[in-house]
Amino acid sequence: MFVATFLSIVRPTLRASRPAALAAARRALATRMGDGDSLPAGFREWREDDAPPALDADADARVSGDFGRAPPPRLRRPAEELAAALEVPDGVCQGCGSKFQAHEESLPGYVPEHVLEGGAGRSAELKPKAVICQRCHGLRYKNALPTDALRVRTDDASPAELRPERFRQLLRGIARKRCVVVAIVDVFDFHGSLVPDLPQMIGDENPLVLVANKADLLPPAVSAAAVERWVRAECRSVGLPAAHSLHLVSCKTGGGLPPLLEKLEGMMARNRMDAYVVGAANAGKSTFINHCLKAFGSGGGGKAPKGEKRRAGHADDGAITTSHLPGTTLGFVRVSMLAGRQSLYDSPGIVLPGQLTSLLDTEELADVVPKKRADHATLRLGEGRSVLLGGLARVHMRAGRPFLFTFYLANAVPVHPTATAKVAEVVEKHAGGLLAPPSAERLEAMGEFEEHVFEIDGRGWDEAAVDVVIPGLGWVSVTGSGSCTVSVEAPRPTAVVTREPLVAVPIRETRKTLVKFTGSKLTNKRGKTMRRKGAAKTKAR
Repeated sequence: MFVATFLSIVRPTLRASRPAALAAARRALATRMGDGDSLPAGFREWREDDAPPALDADADARVSGDFGRAPPPRLRRPAEELAAALEVPDGVCQGCGSKFQAHEESLPGYVPEHVLEGGAGRSAELKPKAVICQRCHGLRYKNALPTDALRVRTDDASPAELRPERFRQLLRGIARKRCVVVAIVDVFDFHGSLVPDLPQMIGDENPLVLVANKADLLPPAVSAAAVERWVRAECRSVGLPAAHSLHLVSCKTGGGLPPLLEKLEGMMARNRMDAYVVGAANAGKSTFINHCLKAFGSGGGGKAPKGEKRRAGHADDGAITTSHLPGTTLGFVRVSMLAGRQSLYDSPGIVLPGQLTSLLDTEELADVVPKKRADHATLRLGEGRSVLLGGLARVHMRAGRPFLFTFYLANAVPVHPTATAKVAEVVEKHAGGLLAPPSAERLEAMGEFEEHVFEIDGRGWDEAAVDVVIPGLGWVSVTGSGSCTVSVEAPRPTAVVTREPLVAVPIRETRKTLVKFTGSKLTNKRGKTMRRKGAAKTKAR
């Protein structure tokens, strides 16, 4: 109060001489306070040789409304408050979350006893590292499992630790916790990565953050806003609860992740909640966790420091194991966030039996799981024509007027058109060669193919009518006028379905046929090969 009164008196006379100004202010202040010549507590008598800072050369600025200062900068939290770090209990693999054991190589968590105990096998010049299990070591450094018995399977012959039902039981416990749920789906394989019983796993009260990963695989002309509207509509159609927020990202390139991480960090800090990352196998959960570790400055890859050696089997990069093999993570893996106040948990991916990828081996998965944006191919199919997608699936135009079929698949999967009457002959002759993956032996091991028939009503040539989805492989967008009957053959139990088109309005390259079939490969109008051709050199008929 005293300072405000003093400034209101000084302001009109500030430019006068210093002694006169202070004397006038002093007399006026004393009069207002009713104490004669006495000054309020905190004020002192001014002397001629005094030079108060308030009356220096920039006094005008100091008594202005904001005291001459720029707006204060936005306060940023110290790096140590945002630091993220893997925190796993002793005896647990930080790569997959399984418990260590040294007695059975065909079970998860196996580590040789001398490595587990840090015995004489470790060189003195090696800095101690966090041990990972043999299964994670094979996936990280050899892109393969030490033994096929360590693969997650849906059959009863596999160990209990590797059965999808065990993963579901672990995730159902999330519904009893107060937490943020981050559900990750693969937007390129949306219906193949959408967990049907997700509402029962996350609970009714927990906020849901929906992350549509692998957006970098979509055609570049598709707008993010259109994809987000499509994702929300598809989630409503399958009965998922409304998401607190939706993010279109690429965990591989980092696109779209900064606003997601800022949103997630704010929700965890504000609500004092942990967060659980859930989703189907291969949706990108562990890649997302590793990006968090990098973004918040703790671990996540990179070369060994100069002068240090990296020992195979020891995870010195502080990262969770990732691979294209379904079921890489086998247990919860904790990441400490916000200076240890909250935690972010990676969880086992749910292996869905309707996914084609559940039937493939590691070599076939390397071809089928797309690593970069696919070169989509559009073919005009009339009645009696078929398209073979390697040896994995077959699309038939059974009846109706010609339609355009646009194929969105990994570039390593051949797209081979032929006459429907010759499909069996072409498959028998070229399986494992021109039609690979899979090999001829693996195709026979997959067993019987099941045919799914769809009646499609066209919406005209400027709008796709429907997407035919082959979960784990990709989708086919169907465009045309009139009606037609289309069927798809795929190995059991692949759940082929139809949905609303993701690319509703075909982009320019899909409105007309820009590719032609030369007998063994697809080429564009300039003669450039559109997709990788098979290993065989013979011409298919």
